[in-house]
Amino acid sequence: MRKSKAVQRKFGDYIDEYLYYCQSRRLRPKTMASYEQTLRLFERWTHEQEGLERIEDVRPQTIRHYICDLQVRGKYSFCISEDRRQTNYPERRRDYRNPVSVTTINNYIRNLSAFFTWFADNTGMQNPMAKIRQLPNERKPREYLCSPHVKIHLVPILMLIAAKSTINPIG
Repeated sequence: MRKSKAVQRKFGDYIDEYLYYCQSRRLRPKTMASYEQTLRLFERWTHEQEGLERIEDVRPQTIRHYICDLQVRGKYSFCISEDRRQTNYPERRRDYRNPVSVTTINNYIRNLSAFFTWFADNTGMQNPMAKIRQLPNERKPREYLCSPHVKIHLVPILMLIAAKSTINPIG
């Protein structure tokens, strides 16, 4: 009988496995892309900024450092890989290093929370996101059109629909 060695899995292996799990649940492609981008950025950040190689070493304070770094460094200042930086030229963007919105950071927190919940459920490890909460976000109330504005915009549309429905295709 062979003894099995405990194989140290890489952070990226867990991300790949999680994405397969999400795909098996038939998540939308846009959701999958959001998860992958969030997780790959976080993986690279933990490696380069915190010196972590293993997902098991991520602690709640690691997540808090990441959130603080997102708030300080600004948009596009950190890429998934140097290849992406070389092809996308983020420094040429007008919004380069502008603040990352609270909504975007909360999306990252939500994506990381979903991933680490799955990780904890599948490995028995602690979930470092368990006590991490979303940032308070002041939402701007939407402006609704009042009655006169609705008429101004809606009447031409209704007239166009009516005109198209009365056209005889036979001619």
